[in-house]
Amino acid sequence: MSKALHEAFFKALRTQQQTGYIAESRPSEIENQLLHTFMVQSSSHTGEDLLTRFEIFLSDFTKRTQEIIPEERFNLLKESQIAVLSMPPENLFNMAQRLDLLAFEYDADFERIQKRINSLESLSYKTFLQDVQQFFSKENSKRLAVLIKGEASGEKPFQYEEITSKELEALGSFSSAE
Repeated sequence: MSKALHEAFFKALRTQQQTGYIAESRPSEIENQLLHTFMVQSSSHTGEDLLTRFEIFLSDFTKRTQEIIPEERFNLLKESQIAVLSMPPENLFNMAQRLDLLAFEYDADFERIQKRINSLESLSYKTFLQDVQQFFSKENSKRLAVLIKGEASGEKPFQYEEITSKELEALGSFSSAE
């Protein structure tokens, strides 16, 4: 789903709407929780406008999933992901990285990759469509929006500065999109 979602998001927000130079979506996993992040860097649209566009995109995507990802494409995407997961590491360094990840991030679950392959093999198109609805519809109460606004300074180069969560809260108000 992530590959198709990435393509559709880029096409809608970067190519068609031209909201910003950077428009991407990417999957991630943190503490065994699957996440999907949507990002646009824009000098022409406000954060609120971009958030509205994200909501419209996700609403359209969930309504048109069967059109965007028909069952034939779903099967191709599934087979492609299974092939990627089935490939052995390219070299000793990559194997060490994989084993380190499995040992320390996934509690020594060295069968994790095979379990993912098995899950993909048993994933039906019907379940996939239900999952898309569950994860990306407005009914998902775990959705979170973070709007960051900034200006480029002509005096000194842009750089990040680490701050605590309390300092961040003191900077302004934050709201979630539900």
